[in-house]
Amino acid sequence: MNTTARERATPFKVVAVNLFVFFALIGALLSAVVILNAALALLAAVRSDDERARTPNYANIPWAEQHFKEFRSLKTEYYSYIGWRRKPYSGQTITVAGPYGERKTAPEGRSDRPLVYFFGGSTMWGTGVDDASTIPSVFARETGVRARNFGESGYTAHQSLEMLLRLLQDGHRPDIVVFYDGVNEVATKCRSELGPHSTSEEKRFRTQLDAGVGTLSFYLLPIRDLLQWAIWEVRGQPARGYDCDANAEKAAAVRSALIHDWQIARTAAESLGIRFVAVLQPVSTFSQTEKRYLPKDAALEKQYLSVYPRLQEMAAKHGFGSLVGALDIREPVYVDFWHLSPNGNAIIARRLAEILQPVLAQAGRAARP
Repeated sequence: MNTTARERATPFKVVAVNLFVFFALIGALLSAVVILNAALALLAAVRSDDERARTPNYANIPWAEQHFKEFRSLKTEYYSYIGWRRKPYSGQTITVAGPYGERKTAPEGRSDRPLVYFFGGSTMWGTGVDDASTIPSVFARETGVRARNFGESGYTAHQSLEMLLRLLQDGHRPDIVVFYDGVNEVATKCRSELGPHSTSEEKRFRTQLDAGVGTLSFYLLPIRDLLQWAIWEVRGQPARGYDCDANAEKAAAVRSALIHDWQIARTAAESLGIRFVAVLQPVSTFSQTEKRYLPKDAALEKQYLSVYPRLQEMAAKHGFGSLVGALDIREPVYVDFWHLSPNGNAIIARRLAEILQPVLAQAGRAARP
C-alpha cells in the first residue's frame, strides 16, 4: 500500500517539533542563566556592607559608607600560583595600582629610607579603612620608612609566600619583609571541604572544572550561586561547616603549614640579605575589647579556640612574633570577626613598629639607595 504525502510528512513534523522544543528549552535555559547572572550582579551592587559602616567604630568617620560601597565594586584577576589579585581601581577611599595589584600606601617616604614589604590577608590589605589608614600606611608615617602593601583579601601565608617568591624572581630587594597571618589559615583551611594546603577558592575551582566549560551543568552554576547567596542572607554566614575543632590531626596540620610557610619565606628572604619578620595576627575571639555589637559565629570561634593557643606557642618557639593580645583595650576596634577600623590598624602598626625597631635600626644603617 502506498503511503500518502501526509503520512510521509508526519515523521518529519515530529522531528521538527521535537527539535523546536529542544532548542526552545536550551534558549530558555540560556536566557534564564543570563537573567540570573544579571540578578546576581544587581544583588551584589545593591547589597551593602553598611552594617559595618554603622558600627560605633565609625561614629566620627564620614567616609565609612563610601568605603564599603567602593569595596563592593572591586574586581579581581586570577594568576597562576598566587591566585587572585585586585584589578586597578581609583576611588575616594581605595586605590589599587601597579603590576601586582597593590593597595596604595601613603606617604611613600624618602628614597634613602629603609623599604618594607608587607604581606597578609584582607586585614593587611585594609578592609574597613581608607588608603591612609591601612597598617602599612600608618607604619610608614610612624617610622618614616617606605612601605608597600602586598596584602590581598583571603590570602593565606602560602599565597603570600608565592607572591614573595615572584617579587624576588622579578628582582625586588626590600630591606625588610613582614608577614602578618593567622586569621585566614583558620577561616579557610578549617572549612570541612578544604585542607591544610587549600586556598579559599579551591572547591569552587574544582567544581567548575569538573562541570566542564560548555556543558549544561556549567551553565547551571549561577543557579547554585544564587541559592548560596540566599542562604548567606538568611543565615547571615556562609553555608559551610568547619572541622578543626573535631579533627585534631587537621588542626595540627593547619598550624604546621603556617609555621613552615613562614620558615621558607624567612630562608628565601635572608638568603638575599633581606630581614624577615612574621607575626600572628589578633582575632576578636581572643581580644578583650568591646564586641557586643559584633555578630556571633560560634562554629568559627571553635576553630580559633582549637588552633590559635598552640599556634602561639609554636610561633614563639620558632622565633616568630604574636600580636594576639594587642587589642585588649576598651574602645571598639573590630568591624566584624577580624577586620579593624582605623583605630585598630593604628594600634597594630605601632606594635609592629616596636617589634621591628631593632631591625629598622640595622636596616637604616645599611639602607639601599
